[in-house]
Amino acid sequence: VLKGSFIFTADLARFLADEGVPVKVEFICASSYGTGVETSGQVRMLLDVRDSVENRHILIVEDIVDSAITLQYLMRFMLAKKPASLKTVVLLDKPSGRKVEVLVDYPVITIPHAFVIGYGMDYAES
Repeated sequence: VLKGSFIFTADLARFLADEGVPVKVEFICASSYGTGVETSGQVRMLLDVRDSVENRHILIVEDIVDSAITLQYLMRFMLAKKPASLKTVVLLDKPSGRKVEVLVDYPVITIPHAFVIGYGMDYAES
């Protein structure tokens, strides 16, 4: 999910390819933050995948999940495209910040509720 996860996505794709897992990267962009650090609660879809994901195994890669509003939206959005499977991997998971329930299949690091930046994560869409 652009913009914040692009470095993590690249590193993950390289790792999976090195392990012999076939990888095709598609980008999607959605945001519920805009120019602030608190979610607006309204998800804006900014970029959709270009190729069909029907009957394909999909892994949504997120840099950080806090409120989970955007991730929940993206999961529903992608499920409507009828993939064979849908899983999520999140670099930084902040379960204490949840406003909606979602299942993060592969949380890499669980962190407390705090503002974080770096490793490609954007602030105010910059």
